[in-house]
Amino acid sequence: MFASIPLTFLLAGALGNQSQPAKISFDDFKLPTGKALTKASPLASWTTQDVWAYLKANGIPALPLYELGYTSIGCEPCTQPPVDPDNPRSGRWGGHGKLECGIHIQPQG
Repeated sequence: MFASIPLTFLLAGALGNQSQPAKISFDDFKLPTGKALTKASPLASWTTQDVWAYLKANGIPALPLYELGYTSIGCEPCTQPPVDPDNPRSGRWGGHGKLECGIHIQPQG
């Protein structure tokens, strides 16, 4: 889909308390097609609490899905309310045995 677009940069929004190291990083990242990108994770040092504090301090409204019990929001097919109240990301890819859609995961091989 993006093969013809001259992309060189991937901006990831995952927080440090999710699936990435808790530091801002710029990493080499290869797509399954072999295309090389630079992946930046500017929120890697933020926690969920940091995000909510920033929203409140800057008058930014939260997505309405949070009011419906969602605790981790991604794309439509991988987002549902959490199934485990102790794991806010348990609603991601429910029933598929994974918590990431794949764009944050470096292909092996």
